[in-house]
Amino acid sequence: MLTELSLFTGYGGFSLSLKLAGIETQVAAYVEIDPYCQRIIQARIRDGYLPWAPIIRDIRSAEFRRLTGMVDILTAGLPCPPHS
Repeated sequence: MLTELSLFTGYGGFSLSLKLAGIETQVAAYVEIDPYCQRIIQARIRDGYLPWAPIIRDIRSAEFRRLTGMVDILTAGLPCPPHS
């Protein structure tokens, strides 16, 4: 099983697409600053669509050293507000 770190997760689209593609992953953490998106991630975890992982609320204060050597896949959505 691969370990994913999801940055700028949004609603969890990258994590969901890996699952739908049949790629089995465990998510080390979701990093998402938007409270609405955090609630969507939590709901999808409860629904079973996304695997459980902690939600890190702000990448600027995140400590990723504990994940050194553990992450196989890094997914990241572009921060979209400047592009919306």
